[in-house]
Amino acid sequence: MAGLAASVVPTALLGSSSQRLQIGIIGTGFRGQWVSQLLLNR
Repeated sequence: MAGLAASVVPTALLGSSSQRLQIGIIGTGFRGQWVSQLLLNR
């Protein structure tokens, strides 16, 4: 959820494609970490 919010809010505010790409990469990284945590904690 945090990754989603982080990718949506700055994009709406800034709107530049390079920024959107950066934020998308960061958001994907957060989601990847979160998924790995879930899998490791099983």
